[in-house]
Amino acid sequence: MAYKFQLGEFRTSGSLIVDELDAADGNISNVGIIKLDSITADDGATDIDITLANSATAALEIKEAGGTEYLKFDTQNNQIFQYQNSRLDGSKQVQFRSADNQVGSPGVGQLELKAGGSLKFNANSGNRATMTDSSLELEGIKLKYNANMEAGKFLVSDGTDFESVAMSGDVNIASSGAATIQAGAVEHGMLAEDIISGQSELAHADIQDADDLMIHDSTAGAVLKVGVDSLRDHYFGAVSGDASIADGGAVTLAAAQTNITSLLATDIKIGEDDQTKIDFETADEIHFYAANAEQVYVADGIFGPQTDSDVDLGSTGVRWKSAFMDALTVTNDVLISGDLTVAGTTVTLDVATVGITGSFTFEGSTADAAELTLGVIDPSTDRVVNIADSAGTLVPFAAVPAAGVQITSTPAELNKLDGATCITADLNVIAGCAGNGLTVADLTKLAGVDASAAEINLLDANAGSSVAVAAGDGVIMFDNSDGNAGKKVLMSDLKTFIAGGTNVASKANGNTLDNGVNFFASSSIANTSASLPASPSTGDSIKIKAPPNCSGSRLLTINKQGSHTIDGEASIQLKSPHAAVECVYVGSNLWKVF
Repeated sequence: MAYKFQLGEFRTSGSLIVDELDAADGNISNVGIIKLDSITADDGATDIDITLANSATAALEIKEAGGTEYLKFDTQNNQIFQYQNSRLDGSKQVQFRSADNQVGSPGVGQLELKAGGSLKFNANSGNRATMTDSSLELEGIKLKYNANMEAGKFLVSDGTDFESVAMSGDVNIASSGAATIQAGAVEHGMLAEDIISGQSELAHADIQDADDLMIHDSTAGAVLKVGVDSLRDHYFGAVSGDASIADGGAVTLAAAQTNITSLLATDIKIGEDDQTKIDFETADEIHFYAANAEQVYVADGIFGPQTDSDVDLGSTGVRWKSAFMDALTVTNDVLISGDLTVAGTTVTLDVATVGITGSFTFEGSTADAAELTLGVIDPSTDRVVNIADSAGTLVPFAAVPAAGVQITSTPAELNKLDGATCITADLNVIAGCAGNGLTVADLTKLAGVDASAAEINLLDANAGSSVAVAAGDGVIMFDNSDGNAGKKVLMSDLKTFIAGGTNVASKANGNTLDNGVNFFASSSIANTSASLPASPSTGDSIKIKAPPNCSGSRLLTINKQGSHTIDGEASIQLKSPHAAVECVYVGSNLWKVF
């Protein structure tokens, strides 16, 4: 049976056990332990106030009769301890500060946490997770999912749940989180177009040999890097045909070019260097340079030297074989070493004097195998022979007179022979002299001979014996300046003449050396050069004396000409002050150094 008590004020110092206690609008205070089945607010009031003592760690405890605790209120530390589970039925919520911040269960098996701003999960270490309506931020903590987790795997949603799966295909992720793209996995179709077009352009001037490109190695089956310099040299090495390119870019043309059919360019130059070249510097003209000077040029209808009277057509050692011309105009001397054949009918020489070495040959009116040759005996001095102002026929003498012998008879005197009365015997005497080799001139000279027979016999090659030559000894010579008169000449005179007959010449850069002594003064240029004669005779001796300042930096170079050689070389060099050398031509295009 339950009893109900309604008290105005009730005080007890022990325990109070009642089935029902109605305190109306009063207070129950200073209570030790109260065991209740329920507490109901009086008359429909909406509040029941329980005032707890201040600064008590257990100001109020709610327990079962057996001592099992449910709640404890700690007013000292402002804490409420809950020792049993709490349950909200239906859609009830636990709210914090406002309805925007709550924990509830919107449905069976569901728990919902809501926050008006952000939802934070803090750890004692200060690490936390913060969730907003658009993000989940983790600070110093890890996100773990323990179900079916294995090293190297990751979570994948199947639309309902997450599964731990291993990475496969083109990408591998290690347990440390390092992602690796599998070898050979990336294909062209996986790359965006702007992987190249979207990059900043590297200007040509900024490309370095050390820059790298990616390239597929067909042998290794792999993508490797290749340097710009290696790629360049690879393609250069593949160049073939008439040109090749070495590592670094140096281009070399083949010695014999057969594929180049034209070189057409304004002002083009072809040559060894700018001093030796063919230059198309002027429209419709070709200019030829050698030794840093223009020598000849070709223009419309002209092949000529650049400078008047400056270029020879050939040389004494190298001649042209044949020349075919419509006309030839010469303003200076003409030297013809071979035969001159004129096919015309008339040769006109509009000159005062015609010099001929040898003879004239006349064919005659009828061309046949017989010709008439008009020649001349070698004159010992200048002679003048005139053709008289008279018509007639010249008949030659069978005998050749001695030099200087003249027919002193006048035409009138010779005409007297038409009436001569001399007999045949008289003429035979004269003929006998001629038959023995004597001429009238010989007989005339004998008249002045006063030498004895012994003296004349000395001229016999087998007479006498060799003797030591002394200065006072003499020989017979013919004096050219005195009509070739025979005279005695002392050996001392011959010695003086021979010693004084050596040719001595001062030479300079570019000169041709003479037979005899050639000397050079001090030179101001680095290399003085001179040439040996182009047409020497066997035995010719060329003596050379170097300049006083000749040295290794001021050379004297002696060059050969034509096909000659100097002891097998094209040139020799003197490099010492006053150095001297003698070159003797021994024949067969060979100079010997002594």
